Amino acid sequence: MTTHARTLPPELLEEIFVYCLPEDTDRLNPGNAPMALCQVSSCWRLVALAKHRLWDTVIFPSLRAGNSGITYSKAAKFIQTGGVERWFNRSGSRQLSFGEEGSSSPPSSLIALLVPIVTKYAQRFRHISLIITELEHCELIRGDFLFDNLESLSICCTPRLTNAQLQQLDTSFASCPKLKHVSLTLRKGDPSRFPVPWSQLISIRVDNPFNPLKLRRWTRLFQGCPNLQHATIAKPVDWSQYEGPVLEHEALTSLRLLISTIGRNDQSEILCRPVRFPNLRHLQFDFWNVLADASPLWNPETQRSLPNLQSIALTAPISEGSSLEIPVDVEDIVQQVLTNTETFPGLTHMTLPYHISQINDIAGLLRLRPPAGNFPGLTVSVNVKPPGRQETCNGILGKCPDLKERLYLLNPAP
Repeated sequence: MTTHARTLPPELLEEIFVYCLPEDTDRLNPGNAPMALCQVSSCWRLVALAKHRLWDTVIFPSLRAGNSGITYSKAAKFIQTGGVERWFNRSGSRQLSFGEEGSSSPPSSLIALLVPIVTKYAQRFRHISLIITELEHCELIRGDFLFDNLESLSICCTPRLTNAQLQQLDTSFASCPKLKHVSLTLRKGDPSRFPVPWSQLISIRVDNPFNPLKLRRWTRLFQGCPNLQHATIAKPVDWSQYEGPVLEHEALTSLRLLISTIGRNDQSEILCRPVRFPNLRHLQFDFWNVLADASPLWNPETQRSLPNLQSIALTAPISEGSSLEIPVDVEDIVQQVLTNTETFPGLTHMTLPYHISQINDIAGLLRLRPPAGNFPGLTVSVNVKPPGRQETCNGILGKCPDLKERLYLLNPAP
């Protein structure tokens, strides 16, 4: 260790150690902070063990096949030998995060081993993440847990539970006074039937593309969440011409839709009926697949229903050859903004994939919407296709010196 590192005061070392923390699911890796810091020297070990912030999170990484970081047997041994308690005992009185990382198809679950720890530290948890892979696991989350400080909950449930079974789950999550953020990955059933305090939530994630919401479930979800501000949802299916009343959801400001091949044929009204979002500021579409014959996401009524939209992001899948695919919706929205200055007049940023040979379209967008008065001007981040072509990208930016500060090429390097 260098002399300078040895002379750093403990207070400064503590703050540096906090900045060294990786993602929650990587903290149990001996090669990462906080455990790696304890192996440097006796001085660093003492400082790290005394810093409560370093020990307030135990999230086991996904146990899916191919994950070399941790196996079920290693995780079980860590839990059974008191590893979690030793970890949390170093956290002082800090609120805790605990559980295991979810995935679309988890092969197994640690929930039977986690429940005793959940019981012990229930009042200190701010976040819990659980995986349910067997019907019997549902019985483990029943009971009177005192989750007085729980703010965030993640549930991944692979058994095919019916709506009736979901409603009959007698858990303490429904009465958590501070719960604001919920993520549900359900293989079957209506997520809005899961017992959580929907009316007080400000963010949700319902992201299983194989169990997308249908029309009534989409409506019920927003009816039950009047305070919802941020939502990530697998795009609904079975969309038909809707003639009923329209719900005005005024709280939602950020919406991310995950779009697969399922049900892409009738989606142009998704943002204006049966639920309208007049105060939506940020909209993102993540395309899992690209369909050349898909109907567009945009129509005049959609544009009118989003008067306050400030940013649009569209992400596309990467094919086997690392080739970036471009959904038809991308070119559609670019052309609409190019040809009609009244399309999303408050738009200040776009993120999208685009053919490098057609980058002049993007330059046209920027010139049509320059900074003016209180309007900062449109900025665009482009994930270029094909990737690479550094010289071409540099040439484009060189030809548009007036746009350099508003055009960002995200993938120019080979």
